[in-house]
This record gives sequence, C-alpha cells and structure tokens, in this order.
Amino acid sequence: MCVQCGKSIAMDANVCQYCGKDYRVQPAPVKKQTVMPLIGGILVIIAALTEIYSGLVVAFWGDTMNSLMPVDLGFDTLTLICGLVFIILALIALIGGIFAIQRKKWSLAIVGAVFSLLGGYFILPLVGLILIAVSKSEFD
Repeated sequence: MCVQCGKSIAMDANVCQYCGKDYRVQPAPVKKQTVMPLIGGILVIIAALTEIYSGLVVAFWGDTMNSLMPVDLGFDTLTLICGLVFIILALIALIGGIFAIQRKKWSLAIVGAVFSLLGGYFILPLVGLILIAVSKSEFD
C-alpha cells in the first residue's frame, strides 16, 4: 500500500507505479563547511590570549602602584580581584574560540566571542564574533 496515493503496490517496490512516490533511502545532504568558524575561532583565541595578558598586568599592577605611593591605598587587593575577573572572562573566551574551531556548541562559541570583546583589541574579536554568528548552520 502506497502511503501517498493509497494504491496497492508490491512490498519490494522502490517507486510507486501510480504516483511516483520514491521509497528508496535518500542520502543525507552534506553540510557545506566554510573557513568562517575556523577564522572566527582563531581571532577570538588571539583576543582571549591578549585579554589574559591584560588581566595579569592588572592583577599585579596594584603592587607597583602601592610601591610608588607614600601611603598604602589598597590598590593591590582591588587590582588583583579585577585582574582575576578579567582572566576568568578571558578563559571563557578562549574556550569559546576552541569550540568555534571545532564547530561545536555554537552558543558557547558566541558567548566566548562576546567576552573576548573586553580585551582591548576590539576589531579582531568583533570580526570573529560576526564570522561565528553567520556560520551557525555549520555547528553541531
């Protein structure tokens, strides 16, 4: 019995002789892969690495500031906390860049690209974010 026209057909028929319904297994369409997630991920990773460096500079900047001041203003604790927060956000950006290169977990790649915007080099992570965003269909 044909599921499309309801007429009786042979059990081993590949095509219904009445309506033309094809019962052969169709191969799954092959996803077209571009280099956009790869380039976007690399740009995000570069921005994340510079952000880690900046976080380290900020984290240890307070000790330098305290040594220059005649009075202890408490810069060391404040800058250490800010630097550590900066480094944590940069690590999330780094993980997002890695997932973009692997074409896995698009949402985490986007979050990582957004966090990489905090690093100071604005154009690299922005281009990376755009490339990752437009290549959503290539991710698993």
